[in-house]
Amino acid sequence: MTTDITRIEQRIKIEARPETVFSFLTDPAKLAMWQGQHVAVDVTPGGMHRIVIRDGMVMRGEYLEVTPPTRLVYTFGWEGDDSPIPAGSTTVSYDLVPDGDGTMLTLTHTGLPDEEAAKMHAMGWEHYAERLAIAAAGGDPGPDSFAEG
Repeated sequence: MTTDITRIEQRIKIEARPETVFSFLTDPAKLAMWQGQHVAVDVTPGGMHRIVIRDGMVMRGEYLEVTPPTRLVYTFGWEGDDSPIPAGSTTVSYDLVPDGDGTMLTLTHTGLPDEEAAKMHAMGWEHYAERLAIAAAGGDPGPDSFAEG
């Protein structure tokens, strides 16, 4: 994982084909298995991306690029007037490359405002990338500790 003041990049090998992994990034029911309590998405360019992690912690953005099964890009931020990262103010991308029977996923989050925000989000993305890898490979990631607060 690479983290600097405004950018996070994380790579993870997932034991599932890119088509399967992509479905876990775009299908609301599958997204909810590994990230969030409530998911509402319109996976088309310009469509909404909204995930309730827990009460008071809602990420929201808009899809910029949808290229199944190799790339997904959306804006990202947190709802709320006092959010240091307002909804839609940063960008998250997923790049999926076949790797044997699995997928090498590269997650990149850019536009973060400072080093503290980058560190906090790097921990969050590491947590959720591990949960995604388990779910996409057919496992149960279990209860989300972030959802419990």
